[in-house]
Order: sequence, then structure tokens, then C-alpha cells
Amino acid sequence: MPDPTLLAIIAIILLSFFVGLFVVRIVNGRGDDALTGVLKGVRIPFRTRKMILFTHYMPLALFYAAWNVVMGIGLFGLARDAENDVAKALGYMGGFMLECGGVVWFVLGGAWVFHAWTIIREAEASKDHP
Repeated sequence: MPDPTLLAIIAIILLSFFVGLFVVRIVNGRGDDALTGVLKGVRIPFRTRKMILFTHYMPLALFYAAWNVVMGIGLFGLARDAENDVAKALGYMGGFMLECGGVVWFVLGGAWVFHAWTIIREAEASKDHP
């Protein structure tokens, strides 16, 4: 019979991978909309760009960062209690990767918001809007 801890670790890693594939595409799309000021080929006002940045991009980026951190902690817990050496190794490696991803999303997501906010403010000051 397969080790249930190993199966749980594999399931969490696969789930996190597919959540990442789905969420990152959405987060980057929302961020691009806010940064470029173009949504589906139509220029959008600064107020809308700011709303997209703070009500779409930031919550989604924070969700994904928090997801990585929480799933990483879960993998560390499963790995710590695992009896199988393969499950321990896979759990610790997967947990470490998810924790690193969470840190990257917190840091770079914040830096990206600051960058986008600066670009939006500069464009607004130059009156480069519809």
C-alpha cells in the first residue's frame, strides 16, 4: 500500500503547481493592464488603472504569496512527521521551494506595485491619458 504521507506531499506539490499556473497568468495580466493603461485594446483612465493595481493585482499577488507560504509550512509539517525517507526529502524540498516562492512574491510583488504606481503617477502628471 502506498504511503499516505507521500501521496499527500505529492498532491500538495501538484496542486500548488497548478494553482501557480492559473494565478500567475491572471496576476501578470492585471498588472500589465494597470501598467500600460490599456484594457482589451481600449485606453483606460488613471483612476481605473489605480483601482486595477490596488483591487486586482495586489490582492491576487498577496493571495499567491500567502498560498506558497501556507502550503510550504504544510509540507514541512508532513515531512517532519513522515517515516519514509523519500517522503521526508520530497516534503522538505517542496516546502523550501514554496517558501522561497512566497518570499519572492512578497518582495517582488511589492516592488512591482511601487514601480507601477510610480509609472502611473508620472503619466498622470504629464497628462498622458485618454
